[in-house]
Amino acid sequence: MEHLPGAALPRSFVSDAEDIAVVRRARQVRRNLERLQLALILLVGVGFFGLLGLALYPPNPVRFGCRGMQSAAKDNLKAFFVAQEAFHAEHDRYGERAADVDFAPRVGAKPRYRYVLTDVTKDGFTAWAFGVADEVDGDVWRINHENNLENVGNACR
Repeated sequence: MEHLPGAALPRSFVSDAEDIAVVRRARQVRRNLERLQLALILLVGVGFFGLLGLALYPPNPVRFGCRGMQSAAKDNLKAFFVAQEAFHAEHDRYGERAADVDFAPRVGAKPRYRYVLTDVTKDGFTAWAFGVADEVDGDVWRINHENNLENVGNACR
């Protein structure tokens, strides 16, 4: 069949072009549905294993509270270190008492740690935080003049 410029395309040619477009669109839709299916399977799997993990190993809110109290003790020891360093820069020795360096630990309504200063020399010191509240009883932290903070006894397990 002869084709003249400006004349309508033969029906078989239009049909083939439309068929190709329809097939391409169907393949694209199928790929998108497969991706969506995979995403949903992964989402359900992650949710299932997350819930299973929570069922087998539930979070322990007491431990979170204990770690919060440990953070407060560490912050107080670090603040004491800074106060001692400032005192040492001014007096060329470390303070023998917390009052010498104008340090008072931040405590809430109920003190959870007892702070003790030991081994004070001209060139060094060691400060301790001993847990005294029920949640942190037996927890021990120490810091020295080299800013080495260490958990000697961990009560938050």
